[in-house]
Amino acid sequence: MRHFVFLLLLGSICLRAQPAADGSKAVTINLASVVLSRVCTPALVNKRPPGETDFLTTDSSVCIMFDYNGAHKGDKIRVDWLNPLGTVVRSDRGEEPVDGSRSWQWTLPIAGQLGSFAPGDWKVSVFWNDMGIAALPFRISVPPPGPIEMISKTLLPSATTGIAYSYKFKVRGGEGPYRWASSGALPPGLSLSDDGVLSGTPIRRDGYAFTVSATDQAQHTIVRKVGIGIGPPTNVTVSVRALMDHKSSAGCAQGPPLSEFRAGQREVWLEFMVNGGKAGDTIEDNWFDATGEQVGRG
Repeated sequence: MRHFVFLLLLGSICLRAQPAADGSKAVTINLASVVLSRVCTPALVNKRPPGETDFLTTDSSVCIMFDYNGAHKGDKIRVDWLNPLGTVVRSDRGEEPVDGSRSWQWTLPIAGQLGSFAPGDWKVSVFWNDMGIAALPFRISVPPPGPIEMISKTLLPSATTGIAYSYKFKVRGGEGPYRWASSGALPPGLSLSDDGVLSGTPIRRDGYAFTVSATDQAQHTIVRKVGIGIGPPTNVTVSVRALMDHKSSAGCAQGPPLSEFRAGQREVWLEFMVNGGKAGDTIEDNWFDATGEQVGRG
């Protein structure tokens, strides 16, 4: 596990990764909310989407989001995803970079993933310094058979407030043309046409889940729940400058950019430039090992 130190010097942000201290103390953590949904909350959005417990093997993913206070720098967070046999098929880990209140969210990919494709009753457990603090059950089911098949993913491309958006749902099979409809609240500013085009200009940032249906000429209908994340507009640009193995006297990385590091090497430095940011903006980074497992987050 690694922890991260943020340094802001003359517009450059440097992240230092180094081994965490051995051992961790148990602390009292207060969970403000824990939610499962098919759509994670977009960046800079505090409101959570409605909670869900039922997913399909064709869904893109399931996302767990939790907010808390009372954290201490160096606290260890672990999220275990357990399949219907009780086997942990994925374990996500993180470490608190600062004291206070924060939010975390992780996803379990479903569609196309052999390890998380099994239908049945699942569970996701949250651990704080190896102490269980939450466990949420959910179910993954096989879509009911029918003449119409949904081609579109159930997690839609993200949108931005104030910017025109358009997405066309697609199905195959049955007897076209198809007539589309929705149920549940659509994101404010968006509407669904009879031919399956979700369009408009979003006016409120949030994570949304709603249901769409397509009916063919023989009155066969397919129904799916979908999700979309709508975030705020931003003029921020991030340019990664280098991965390096040591820092300069000014505190940022220096030396030639590297792409390979020795096993057991003590430090890895990441340097990048941020333009257009403002005070209070959140910066987040994710570190993965060679297997694709997330091993750190800052």
